[in-house]
Amino acid sequence: RERARGVRFPLAILDMRMPEKNGLETAEELRRLDGDIHILLCTAFSDFRGEELRHRMDRRVHLIRKPFQAEEFTLLVHTLLRDWESKRSLAESEERYRLLFQKSPDPILVLDQGVIVQGNDAARTLFGLPEEALRGKRPSDLSPTEQPDGAPSKALETLRLKEALETGSGRFEWVFLREGQPLWTDVSFLAVPLEGHRVLLATLRDTTARRAAEEAFKESEHAQRLLLESIDAGI
Repeated sequence: RERARGVRFPLAILDMRMPEKNGLETAEELRRLDGDIHILLCTAFSDFRGEELRHRMDRRVHLIRKPFQAEEFTLLVHTLLRDWESKRSLAESEERYRLLFQKSPDPILVLDQGVIVQGNDAARTLFGLPEEALRGKRPSDLSPTEQPDGAPSKALETLRLKEALETGSGRFEWVFLREGQPLWTDVSFLAVPLEGHRVLLATLRDTTARRAAEEAFKESEHAQRLLLESIDAGI
């Protein structure tokens, strides 16, 4: 009933010998209801061995043997409560990050060893591709063979990734392809720790419209210059 209301308990303290159900049966039922709750079983030495208990349950089941000291019991309870609170805080932090990542208006790609492992909603919209079409590809796989300066995309990608991992960040202009057409972007790299190593968060800003406007302005200026030169020549 409490779980249905969203209430979660960090710890259940059970005696191995109880009426109707023993402590282990109750622990197994609690585990089916909540996979994260710590369970502390108070048991006599002859009830169950710890190895047998964990074989039936998991490592979040803990034994304390009777008779025990009050200080020992209190320390164990406080330790388990702190552990549960720490894991809950971490889970909440990860959930906040996930929401911020997915709902960010900026397209973001997560690169692990140069390979896209995740893209947010805005990134999928930018490329017009579902996440499974992005995942497993390298940025150069979504790019023309060469960048506008003539540098091979694969070689330049290797250089940019290396620089960002060494310095912790990086920013540069990059041309991708979207439906076969150039997609101009400003790319910002940020190296962040993940599971013992560093990955890169690539934030993209679509500059295609700005580039098109700049090119149109240059063409207009050139046309005006040619017109003035032809007028001067006629005079």
